Amino acid sequence: MKKHILSLLVAVGLIGSASAAIDNWTFGNGDLANGLVSFYSFNGNANDSVGLINGIQTSYGVSYGTDQTGNENAAINLQNGGYVTLPSVPVDISKDFSINFWCYGDPSGNGSYSDGSGTSRVDNFISTGLEGSGGLNIRFTSFQSPRWQCYSGWTYGTPYLGSSSPEYVSTWNFISYIQSGDNTHLFINGSLAASMANTPIATSLGTLSIGYQNSANNDGAYYMYGKMSDLSFYNTALSSSQVSSLYTLQSAPEPSTYALLGIGAIGMLMVRRRKRVI
Repeated sequence: MKKHILSLLVAVGLIGSASAAIDNWTFGNGDLANGLVSFYSFNGNANDSVGLINGIQTSYGVSYGTDQTGNENAAINLQNGGYVTLPSVPVDISKDFSINFWCYGDPSGNGSYSDGSGTSRVDNFISTGLEGSGGLNIRFTSFQSPRWQCYSGWTYGTPYLGSSSPEYVSTWNFISYIQSGDNTHLFINGSLAASMANTPIATSLGTLSIGYQNSANNDGAYYMYGKMSDLSFYNTALSSSQVSSLYTLQSAPEPSTYALLGIGAIGMLMVRRRKRVI
């Protein structure tokens, strides 16, 4: 849908470039585009829409479905071990950065963690390195009690930034993880859910994984069962007002193709009238 919108707007001369349209629609006309280094809209592929990150991502077992506003073919669908791997982490996670994405937990997910008494969900959204290896990990788990977890510089015993709400399964949530100095913040649906001071600094550990993380002994993996859309990376720490604005912008449905055709037709008529006046 977004690709069709960009093509249409360019065709009627309402914008100067596709990148400008991505910024104006998805990130607003203000400062939400500042510091943006990578954006994965997942509109039928796993490419970086901003195009500032070099390298080719790899994916396995993925498909595409509806996103948080009902746009078709606009979210990556990860089931039964599907994942995406980026060749490098788009931002320097030893400095200030922000990671934002929408996620939806599929109720059919059967869990990827077993402790002998049963299986639990451990849906990994973003991770670097093996479990407990000092990297970065953002995930949801139902083990012991349902909760969102963000680990930085994770080794066993390291405290994590987390929240027990809201519900993950069968609903869309907007997640923002912000690092500013050694302070980290978790925002869920535009509101601050948790903060932690003196956060250990993570190491990139090479590639970045979307939808899974290998276990500590490299004898299995914790997979996400659900969908993700509008994944963005910033090399700055977004403010609470910026997070709220981004959530509001990406919550709103995009205008329909018919509405855009009407806008385009009006634009063309205005151009013709100007020519007649001249």
